[in-house]
Amino acid sequence: MAKLIFAVVIAVAGVALRQILKRMAASDSIRRPEFVKSLNLASQLAFFGGVLIAAGIVITSIFVVIPAGQVGVKVLFGNVESKPLQEGLNIIWNPLYDVIKMDARVVKFQDKYDAASKDQQIVHVTMALNFRLLPDRAPQVYKNIGLNFINVIVSAAAPEVLKANTAKHNVAEILQQRQLIKIDVQKELTEWLERYGLALNEVSLSDIRFDKKYEEAVENAQIAERNSVAADWNAKAKIATLRGDGEAEMEKAKGEAAATRLRGDAEEYYNNKVSSSLRPVIIQQQYLTKWDGKLPQFMTGGGQGPLLMLPSNLAADKK
Repeated sequence: MAKLIFAVVIAVAGVALRQILKRMAASDSIRRPEFVKSLNLASQLAFFGGVLIAAGIVITSIFVVIPAGQVGVKVLFGNVESKPLQEGLNIIWNPLYDVIKMDARVVKFQDKYDAASKDQQIVHVTMALNFRLLPDRAPQVYKNIGLNFINVIVSAAAPEVLKANTAKHNVAEILQQRQLIKIDVQKELTEWLERYGLALNEVSLSDIRFDKKYEEAVENAQIAERNSVAADWNAKAKIATLRGDGEAEMEKAKGEAAATRLRGDAEEYYNNKVSSSLRPVIIQQQYLTKWDGKLPQFMTGGGQGPLLMLPSNLAADKK
């Protein structure tokens, strides 16, 4: 529509300029023929130039090119056509139509939100949405919402759905079941945006955090738990060491007792063998082997005194 108005303005300007130049050429103040001729030529050029430019604007407005990834919406005096213009070259025979180009490619929308968990803890979440405009519903979106549909629809739906889902889970579940929460959020957002002609591709929940005091309490609890586990492990290691030392001492005592028992059994066996081998004949033989051939010397008194054994050298002197 704007192009057509501009073309009309150009055409009117050309006609007006022609009339002005023609009047100047017909004026009595200009008597030189060459000036008159030049003014007549200029008036003709102004007229045809204005008409050609206006015609060119009208003709070019008939051909509309929609770039890749976009969709066109035709509007005539505020009335939106229900059928969109697709990518490529489109011919609109009525030059009065305005064509609104809308982006149908995937758009990323990201923002930070504050929500509450089931156990009344504040949850800080950064959520990103990847969505796009449905080309077939572009005229409806333009008519009912306008070009600012991201701020009108998406920015309102995202926090509402997120808060509704975080309120169903406590803090531990939010940390451990992030994927399940993401699936629920994506499902509800998909249904929400589809009602307004938008298609949701993906939802991403990142940088989930809690209040500083709560995070410090969790950190202190984790440190205490680690210290408790370390202390328990050290106690078990000490008990194992003491148990190992006791078992080693016990094994050592068992070994010494077994050695003593073996030595006693060996001595008993040896003594039994020796005792069984000492018969009278063998004893007499051993005695004779060690005898030096000398008989013992005895001396008695005249009475009934005791019998004395004298050494051999004293016996010889006595004789």
